[in-house]
Amino acid sequence: MRAARFEQYLRDLLLGSANPAIKDVVTFADAGHKASPYGLQVTFTTGARILLQIVRTSAQGGESADKPEVVKTGDPPAPVPDPGFGLENDRVNVRAFEAWLAALVTNGGNPEVQEVRTFHGKTHRYGVEVAFHSGARAFVYFAHTLGPGQDVGAHPAFEAKDVI
Repeated sequence: MRAARFEQYLRDLLLGSANPAIKDVVTFADAGHKASPYGLQVTFTTGARILLQIVRTSAQGGESADKPEVVKTGDPPAPVPDPGFGLENDRVNVRAFEAWLAALVTNGGNPEVQEVRTFHGKTHRYGVEVAFHSGARAFVYFAHTLGPGQDVGAHPAFEAKDVI
Protein backbone atom coordinates (compact mmCIF):
# COMPACT_ATOMS: atom_id res chain seq x y z
CA MET A 1 0.00 0.00 0.00
CA ARG A 2 1.54 3.27 -1.06
CA ALA A 3 1.86 6.13 1.41
CA ALA A 4 -0.96 8.29 0.05
CA ARG A 5 -3.43 5.42 0.14
CA PHE A 6 -2.25 4.31 3.59
CA GLU A 7 -2.66 7.88 4.88
CA GLN A 8 -6.30 7.87 3.73
CA TYR A 9 -6.87 4.36 5.08
CA LEU A 10 -5.49 5.27 8.51
CA ARG A 11 -7.49 8.51 8.57
CA ASP A 12 -10.66 6.59 7.77
CA LEU A 13 -9.91 4.02 10.49
CA LEU A 14 -9.36 6.74 13.09
CA LEU A 15 -12.46 8.68 12.17
CA GLY A 16 -14.52 5.51 11.81
CA SER A 17 -13.54 4.39 15.31
CA ALA A 18 -15.85 7.07 16.73
CA ASN A 19 -13.54 7.24 19.74
CA PRO A 20 -14.98 10.00 21.96
CA ALA A 21 -11.48 11.25 22.88
CA ILE A 22 -10.72 12.13 19.25
CA LYS A 23 -12.08 15.44 18.02
CA ASP A 24 -10.63 15.46 14.49
CA VAL A 25 -8.14 13.82 12.14
CA VAL A 26 -6.71 15.72 9.17
CA THR A 27 -3.87 15.08 6.74
CA PHE A 28 -0.64 17.02 7.07
CA ALA A 29 -1.52 18.75 3.79
CA ASP A 30 -4.90 19.90 5.14
CA ALA A 31 -3.31 20.98 8.44
CA GLY A 32 -0.63 23.01 6.61
CA HIS A 33 2.15 20.86 8.06
CA LYS A 34 4.86 20.80 5.39
CA ALA A 35 7.68 18.91 7.14
CA SER A 36 6.60 15.62 5.56
CA PRO A 37 4.40 14.81 2.57
CA TYR A 38 2.33 12.19 4.38
CA GLY A 39 0.90 12.15 7.85
CA LEU A 40 -2.06 12.84 10.06
CA GLN A 41 -2.77 15.36 12.77
CA VAL A 42 -4.94 13.79 15.45
CA THR A 43 -6.64 16.38 17.63
CA PHE A 44 -8.17 15.26 20.90
CA THR A 45 -11.12 16.82 22.70
CA THR A 46 -8.68 18.35 25.20
CA GLY A 47 -6.94 20.31 22.42
CA ALA A 48 -3.84 18.08 22.59
CA ARG A 49 -2.51 16.86 19.26
CA ILE A 50 -0.34 14.02 17.99
CA LEU A 51 1.26 14.41 14.58
CA LEU A 52 1.68 11.01 12.96
CA GLN A 53 4.31 11.11 10.22
CA ILE A 54 3.92 8.33 7.63
CA VAL A 55 7.00 6.96 5.88
CA ARG A 56 6.85 3.99 3.52
CA THR A 57 9.45 1.62 2.18
CA SER A 58 9.02 -0.37 -1.01
CA ALA A 59 9.19 -4.12 -1.24
CA GLN A 60 12.64 -5.59 -1.82
CA GLY A 61 13.64 -4.83 -5.39
CA GLY A 62 11.73 -1.55 -5.36
CA GLU A 63 8.92 -0.36 -7.57
CA SER A 64 8.37 2.46 -9.99
CA ALA A 65 6.30 5.27 -8.51
CA ASP A 66 5.22 6.37 -11.99
CA LYS A 67 3.48 3.06 -12.66
CA PRO A 68 0.16 1.92 -11.19
CA GLU A 69 0.38 0.27 -7.82
CA VAL A 70 0.22 -3.52 -7.81
CA VAL A 71 -1.94 -4.49 -4.84
CA LYS A 72 -1.08 -7.79 -3.15
CA THR A 73 -3.37 -9.36 -0.61
CA GLY A 74 -3.37 -12.26 1.80
CA ASP A 75 -4.81 -13.11 5.17
CA PRO A 76 -5.13 -10.05 7.40
CA PRO A 77 -3.53 -10.27 10.84
CA ALA A 78 -5.44 -12.20 13.47
CA PRO A 79 -7.61 -9.88 15.55
CA VAL A 80 -6.24 -8.76 18.90
CA PRO A 81 -8.10 -7.58 22.00
CA ASP A 82 -8.92 -3.89 21.91
CA PRO A 83 -6.76 -2.32 24.63
CA GLY A 84 -9.16 0.59 24.78
CA PHE A 85 -8.18 4.21 24.65
CA GLY A 86 -9.67 7.19 26.35
CA LEU A 87 -8.61 10.31 28.17
CA GLU A 88 -7.12 9.79 31.61
CA ASN A 89 -7.88 12.75 33.88
CA ASP A 90 -8.37 14.91 30.77
CA ARG A 91 -4.94 13.92 29.43
CA VAL A 92 -3.75 11.70 26.59
CA ASN A 93 -1.57 8.75 27.60
CA VAL A 94 0.61 8.46 24.49
CA ARG A 95 1.62 4.81 25.11
CA ALA A 96 -2.06 3.86 25.47
CA PHE A 97 -2.85 5.67 22.20
CA GLU A 98 0.02 3.85 20.47
CA ALA A 99 -1.26 0.44 21.62
CA TRP A 100 -4.81 1.33 20.63
CA LEU A 101 -3.69 2.58 17.20
CA ALA A 102 -1.78 -0.67 16.55
CA ALA A 103 -4.84 -2.70 17.54
CA LEU A 104 -7.07 -0.51 15.37
CA VAL A 105 -4.95 -1.24 12.28
CA THR A 106 -4.57 -4.92 13.20
CA ASN A 107 -8.31 -5.34 13.66
CA GLY A 108 -9.14 -3.35 10.51
CA GLY A 109 -9.33 -6.60 8.54
CA ASN A 110 -7.44 -5.15 5.57
CA PRO A 111 -6.21 -8.03 3.37
CA GLU A 112 -3.18 -5.95 2.31
CA VAL A 113 -1.92 -5.78 5.91
CA GLN A 114 0.24 -8.69 7.02
CA GLU A 115 1.53 -7.58 10.44
CA VAL A 116 1.35 -4.62 12.81
CA ARG A 117 3.57 -3.80 15.77
CA THR A 118 4.43 -0.85 17.96
CA PHE A 119 7.84 0.78 18.19
CA HIS A 120 8.13 -0.16 21.86
CA GLY A 121 11.83 -0.72 22.53
CA LYS A 122 13.01 0.94 19.30
CA THR A 123 14.95 4.16 18.73
CA HIS A 124 11.82 6.24 18.30
CA ARG A 125 9.81 6.05 21.47
CA TYR A 126 6.37 5.86 19.90
CA GLY A 127 5.08 4.64 16.59
CA VAL A 128 3.53 1.80 14.64
CA GLU A 129 5.07 -0.36 11.92
CA VAL A 130 2.77 -1.94 9.34
CA ALA A 131 4.03 -4.73 7.07
CA PHE A 132 2.09 -5.39 3.89
CA HIS A 133 1.77 -8.60 1.90
CA SER A 134 3.50 -6.78 -0.97
CA GLY A 135 6.70 -6.62 1.09
CA ALA A 136 6.35 -2.85 1.58
CA ARG A 137 6.23 -1.33 5.05
CA ALA A 138 4.68 1.82 6.50
CA PHE A 139 6.11 3.47 9.57
CA VAL A 140 3.86 5.77 11.57
CA TYR A 141 6.18 7.95 13.64
CA PHE A 142 4.82 10.06 16.50
CA ALA A 143 6.60 13.15 15.19
CA HIS A 144 5.08 15.57 17.70
CA THR A 145 3.02 15.18 20.85
CA LEU A 146 1.61 18.58 21.70
CA GLY A 147 -0.38 19.64 24.70
CA PRO A 148 -3.30 22.06 24.37
CA GLY A 149 -2.09 25.36 22.91
CA GLN A 150 1.41 24.08 22.08
CA ASP A 151 2.83 24.53 18.60
CA VAL A 152 5.17 22.37 16.53
CA GLY A 153 7.91 25.01 16.35
CA ALA A 154 8.44 25.01 20.09
CA HIS A 155 9.11 21.27 20.40
CA PRO A 156 11.76 19.10 18.75
CA ALA A 157 10.49 16.41 16.42
CA PHE A 158 10.41 12.80 17.61
CA GLU A 159 10.80 13.66 21.28
CA ALA A 160 7.38 12.42 22.20
CA LYS A 161 6.02 13.08 25.65
CA ASP A 162 4.41 10.29 27.65
CA VAL A 163 1.32 12.31 28.56
CA ILE A 164 -0.14 15.37 26.84
